[in-house]
Amino acid sequence: MDFDYDVGSTIVSVHGELDALSVPAFAGALIALANRGTHLVTLDLSQLRFCSVGGLRAMAELAARVNAVGGKVEVLAPTILTRMLDMNDLNTLFVIRNPQTAVPAADDFDPAISRASHSSRPRTSSLHRLSTGA
Repeated sequence: MDFDYDVGSTIVSVHGELDALSVPAFAGALIALANRGTHLVTLDLSQLRFCSVGGLRAMAELAARVNAVGGKVEVLAPTILTRMLDMNDLNTLFVIRNPQTAVPAADDFDPAISRASHSSRPRTSSLHRLSTGA
C-alpha cells in the first residue's frame, strides 16, 4: 500500500493481493484514515491482482464511516473488481471510476447508481449482506 496525503483527502494505492494475510493491515490502515477525519479517500485498485471478501468488507466499512460524515470514497478499479462490488450490492457506497481515464466509465453509467453513490447514507443492507453472507 502507498499513501498520498493532501489536505482533507488521501489516495491509497494498493498493489498485489488483498488476501487473508494482508487484509488485517489494510483494514487497520483504512480505519485509521476514517478516524483522522479524511473526507475524500481515493482507493486506486488498478494494480490489485486479487481481492478477497475481507478486502471488500474493509473497503465497505471505510465507505460507511466516511459517508456518515458527509465524505466520499472513490474507487479506481478494473472492471472485474467493479463487478464484484456490483454483485455484492456495494457499488452504491462508492464513486467508481475507470482507472484508465479517471472518469466514470460511459458504458457503466447508471443514473440511479450515480445518485446513490453520492448519498451520505451508506446502504446498511449491503454491509449486512457482506458481513453475514446473506
